[in-house]
Amino acid sequence: MGTTLPDAIRPVRYAPPPGVTGEIELTSLARMRARGGPREFIAPQRLDFDLLIRVESGSTVHTVDFTGYPLEPGDLIWVRAGQVQQWGAIDDIEGPVFLFTPSAIDTGTWELIRSAGVVTPNHWATTTVAGTPAAAALDAAQATAATPVPSAA
Repeated sequence: MGTTLPDAIRPVRYAPPPGVTGEIELTSLARMRARGGPREFIAPQRLDFDLLIRVESGSTVHTVDFTGYPLEPGDLIWVRAGQVQQWGAIDDIEGPVFLFTPSAIDTGTWELIRSAGVVTPNHWATTTVAGTPAAAALDAAQATAATPVPSAA
C-alpha cells in the first residue's frame, strides 16, 4: 500500500561505453564493476541483453530466475534477456564478460539449437565446459578481443 519493496526488480538496458559499437561487447568483471559503481550490483535486475560470464578466479553464488548457482573458476553463467538475476559477491570473482543483444544470435541459429535438442542452461560447471567447442570458442573470442587493432583499421 504505497510502500516500495527494497528488493524490487530493476530493469537494466544495454548501454555500451563510448567507442563500443555493434551488438556484442567483451569486457571484464573488473571493468563492469568500475563502470557500474558499487550500488549497481545490489538489487535484483531484469536484463534486456544477454550476459555470459566465465569465472577465472574466485567464487560466489549468482542467482538467475531465483535459483542460486555456485560459481567456481572455469564455470560459465549465462543470463538471457528477460531473466531476473541477483549478483552474489561480485567483488570476489574475476573473469571475462560477454554482453550481447538478443538479436546477436539470429533466429536461424536458435532454431538450429532447438531442433538439435541442445539444452542451453544458465550454468555450466568447469567439468562440463572444459575441452568442448564452447570453451574453444570463448578462448578464441578472448584472444581476438585482446589483439590490438591496427590504427589504420
